[in-house]
Amino acid sequence: MINVVNIKDYKFEDIMLSPSDLKKIFRGKTDATFLNWAKRGLLKKYKIGGCVFYKADDVKKLIEQSAEE
Repeated sequence: MINVVNIKDYKFEDIMLSPSDLKKIFRGKTDATFLNWAKRGLLKKYKIGGCVFYKADDVKKLIEQSAEE
């Protein structure tokens, strides 16, 4: 018997943003700023194929937290 995986069983909802995407959201910020935020635990960075990405949900949470302060 062949094991068949139904692709509908998986959720591919994580939208990944590049540093250039973040620069459009946070105008005036640099790649170094985003790396510092990652070091401080404000954002989690993900390396995929030698490139750095951030989850859109994490960015949204960061914006919501900063709005509360």
